Amino acid sequence: MKNGFSEFLNKKIMPFANKLAANKALMAIRDGVGFAITLIIIGSVPLIINSLPFDNWTQTLQGIKIPYFDNLSNLLNMMTNMTFGIMVIPTVFGIAYSFTKSHIHDELKSIGSGFVALGSYLTITPVITNKAGQTGVDLTYLGSKGLIVAIILGLISAKIFSMFIEHNIEIKMPESVPPAISKTFSALLPGFVIIAMWILVAIIIGMFGFNNIHEVILKLLNKPLSFLGGTLASTLIAVGLNSLVWSIGVHGTVINSAMNPIWLMNSDANRLALQHGKEVPNIVTNSFMDNFTYMGGSGATACLILALFILVLMKKASAESKAITSVGAAPAIFNINEPVMFGYPVVFNIAIIIPFILVPMVFATTTYLSMKWGLVAKPTGTVLNWTMPPIISGYLATNSISGAVIQIINLVIGTLIYLPFVASINNKQVLTEKLDEEKA
Repeated sequence: MKNGFSEFLNKKIMPFANKLAANKALMAIRDGVGFAITLIIIGSVPLIINSLPFDNWTQTLQGIKIPYFDNLSNLLNMMTNMTFGIMVIPTVFGIAYSFTKSHIHDELKSIGSGFVALGSYLTITPVITNKAGQTGVDLTYLGSKGLIVAIILGLISAKIFSMFIEHNIEIKMPESVPPAISKTFSALLPGFVIIAMWILVAIIIGMFGFNNIHEVILKLLNKPLSFLGGTLASTLIAVGLNSLVWSIGVHGTVINSAMNPIWLMNSDANRLALQHGKEVPNIVTNSFMDNFTYMGGSGATACLILALFILVLMKKASAESKAITSVGAAPAIFNINEPVMFGYPVVFNIAIIIPFILVPMVFATTTYLSMKWGLVAKPTGTVLNWTMPPIISGYLATNSISGAVIQIINLVIGTLIYLPFVASINNKQVLTEKLDEEKA
């Protein structure tokens, strides 16, 4: 059976995983979202402070007067809105920059592509005008509601930009002009064409009676996005695929790259609901995945380390098990599991693949149902650094002790699932070590 499963992994899963890993569009989306992560995490800090679960906390913050911002609560909201709430700006730039660079391998020209995509996005995004005649871009579409359009526009703009450069359709400057200036001019021709194209798209959309491109895309993709980003079934598929591709040595980000924008949209929707005093609508968010499903990293390998630690305490651990426990324990606290993935190893180890796939799926199920049934608070929209240790992250992600409690329960369940598999591997290691000692 093991040989058959190994053959299945090599013949069916490996080619699929390699194609995903080499997909330039997926990698560009991953990089683009990565450009925004710093702002998102910074914006999550004031969000946590502003929504601490203490009686009369909001009133207390509003009572602390701050010049220009009126009060401390407004200041914290502004910090969140101007960081977390403008995630689209670095994302659309990052997607176009990364995708272009993967095609033309030129740093300065790729930067030009990023700015062209950003200019295109802002050009077709609704503008608000107040009674005094002052105008500004609608923040609604600089946050999560604009993310899907940002991805589509960023990829299309970058593809067109790359085609211009690859076919030498660009303004050429004399060799005496410094490269930095010359490459800037090379972006002018494709830039004019791309921005004009998106303006034409906006005009056509307006002719059909729609307010803007965001409205069209969200209406078209509302049901698919709701399924992909909000249901337990789709979450289990994503988690299972993540573990499956990891087990053959391909980093799980190839799966998460496709899903991260949707989870970010859900996070931002929760943030906005919280700011307006409404019930948070979404369960599956970035925090749900990073801090509840993947405790210890992909495969929830914190439980694998805990299972090994139990064997060490029982004085039944092999020398190999003791070594990986001592090496992998500290990184696992911060959800870094490469020492376990390649040192235990998990990669290409059929003996451990079942719990490696099963445990995070169990975590996703127990956490999702607990939140759906109201036993555990839903994520507030806070996006924590993925290295935040379990239990602490559970509380911060939900602003409730129930978030930490479900993590503890899951860690116990996951350790019990891993334990018989780890014990079986350990027994074989002990036997091998004894035979080696006898031979010596």
